[in-house]
Amino acid sequence: MKIFFLITRGNQGGAQTNVLSLAKEAVAGGHEVRIGTGKEGWLATEAGRAGIPVVFFRALQRSWNPLQPFKLRAELQTELHQRPADILHMHSSNALFGVLATRRIKNGPKLVATVHGLSVLNPGWRGNPVVRFIYTLWMRYLWRRCDRLIFVCQSDLDYVLLRGLAHCEQCRVVLNGINSQVEYFTRERARHELGLMNNDQAVVVGTVARLDYQKDIDLFLRVVGALRNQPVIFRIIGEGPDRSRLQEDIKSQRLTDHVQIHPQARNGYKYMPAFDLFLMTSRYEGLPYTLLEAGLAGLPVVSVDVDGVREIVRDGVSGVLVKERTPQLLANAIKCLIDNEASRRSMGGAAQRIIKTDFSEQKMAELTFAVYPRLNDHHENT
Repeated sequence: MKIFFLITRGNQGGAQTNVLSLAKEAVAGGHEVRIGTGKEGWLATEAGRAGIPVVFFRALQRSWNPLQPFKLRAELQTELHQRPADILHMHSSNALFGVLATRRIKNGPKLVATVHGLSVLNPGWRGNPVVRFIYTLWMRYLWRRCDRLIFVCQSDLDYVLLRGLAHCEQCRVVLNGINSQVEYFTRERARHELGLMNNDQAVVVGTVARLDYQKDIDLFLRVVGALRNQPVIFRIIGEGPDRSRLQEDIKSQRLTDHVQIHPQARNGYKYMPAFDLFLMTSRYEGLPYTLLEAGLAGLPVVSVDVDGVREIVRDGVSGVLVKERTPQLLANAIKCLIDNEASRRSMGGAAQRIIKTDFSEQKMAELTFAVYPRLNDHHENT
């Protein structure tokens, strides 16, 4: 089978990790695979190392330019005429405009799209309501013209079906998966890199996140303030548009002795063994890879109870989910685990087992590829 994966950006992230995992598994299964993306980046580099061809499209970029979809259509049509595919598997909102490119191709590829998160559709998104309205119309139009839609968490699928944005028979849920052979730094190296070698008596609470509105690092800092008198140190690994402001907030709130922000190193997950707990304060999520990485590293998670997070974290078993977005409730959950090392170890062990069992890369690939053959059976087509 010829499978063509299409994604807008090639930087390192959850969707890109998903694409690379599926591409590698497809090649291992004997399929002919190529990846299309907007420009050079982490994904193209890693695909090249795996011997997977990468095609670049100038028009595949994040843009609200109304001409952009039609430019992509022309580029993609040329590519598919020259190198036909059986499956076009799209992995981002702008990549979905690939639907337009296949309409005039005789015996063109079957169309599959993975929805990695609701983005502008999410109730927690902050932005121009006109943009949300236009985005909603486009998603409804494009999703309904796909043969299959894959959602990475049940909560996103429920939201889409409730609003009639897709047909139920089109949709499947395939949870993100992670390779259990992920290589982390040793605890000693990770702590050394994060400047924690002289803090053996303190519990380290950390996060790896993009510093933007969605991740709500402001709430993270309020938790730090609520625990400033406890034997706990905080670390944030990440980059993003809010970085400078957050650094100033740390100074103005006199938290410099309690929390530091470290630049987003490539493969930031490698530093997770330095942590004793992982704290997530996001306003909304799909099914975040960072929690899979934290669980695989054996970290219990304290998180606000949002979207796909509750599909990873088992409350009271592998972590603690807090219903309300208040710093004191999150601080109380952390305080309980600071005081109980046995609970931290038990939850961390449970998290690791759950990730290896329920969120394996192989399981994700098998469930995804199980969708493909059915598309060749006209009785199954939507």
